[in-house]
Amino acid sequence: MYDNVSAAHDADVNLTFLSENSIGGVVPLPPSTGGQPKRSVN
Repeated sequence: MYDNVSAAHDADVNLTFLSENSIGGVVPLPPSTGGQPKRSVN
């Protein structure tokens, strides 16, 4: 795989590396000020 990416780079191909969960976290969703559950992000 490394050789293929290096060859693509050398051939001036645009490369993009996408990753998921590089930083893990939890987004709490508390009730809104009107009392509806899970409506606001703090």
